[in-house]
Order: sequence, then structure tokens, then C-alpha cells
Amino acid sequence: MLGGAACVAFVLTGRGPTSEIADAGGNAFQVRGDPGGTVEVDLTHADLELSPPLRRRRRQAKGALRTFLEERGVLLRGGLLTLGESLLADGDRVVVAGVPQAETRPDGYRGETTVRVLRGTAAAPVLVRRTP
Repeated sequence: MLGGAACVAFVLTGRGPTSEIADAGGNAFQVRGDPGGTVEVDLTHADLELSPPLRRRRRQAKGALRTFLEERGVLLRGGLLTLGESLLADGDRVVVAGVPQAETRPDGYRGETTVRVLRGTAAAPVLVRRTP
């Protein structure tokens, strides 16, 4: 994100001109290796544990970074930031905790397929932890 690297999910931590910054986000992804096969992980309600963060660096909020932070309500005014990020990239090993649910989805013109999806709630989010 900060360095332009492609990622599935991110955790951004640091300090802005007016407050602490703690933000995270990502896209749905699939995990393999589960005894039941592939499971889709929905990150709408998820706790991301992607420690350790990359070394925090001081920088000005400008360009795409400024726009990103403003859109997310993280940056209220310009100034110097100290930011570190942790990324979850394609191929990283993870442990995911939650209860998979079976969902039926369209498959072609008239077909259907059933997929297993981990989808948390605000009260019980999916846990995603990167492992070494």
C-alpha cells in the first residue's frame, strides 16, 4: 500500500498531526489446505493480525496517500505522519478462525455451486493471523 506493493489486506498504524492512526482493510480471499477444501474468507468483519509492522517512517501526507487517508476519515488536516504498515500478500501463510457457512452461487447459465465462506459479524469477527 504505502510502497505500492500488491496485497490482499493491510494494517496501517502510526501517528498523524492530530491523532493516532490505526486502520485496516482488504479483499475477500481463499485459503487452501483445510481438510474440507477451499474456503473463501470475507473481510467485511475481520480482525487482522499481521504483525510485525514494517518499520515506521516519517512522511508528508500528499498525493494518493493523502486522498486515501482523507477518504477513510483518518487524516483531518495536513502535516507530518509517522506510519508503518503490515501487508498480507498472495501466498502468505495464515491461520483463519471462524465458522464456515455453505453458500449457493450461480455457476454458468443455469447451474449452481456451493462454496464455503467464513463471514464474521461486528460482534464475532473472523480472525486472520499471518504465520511464519
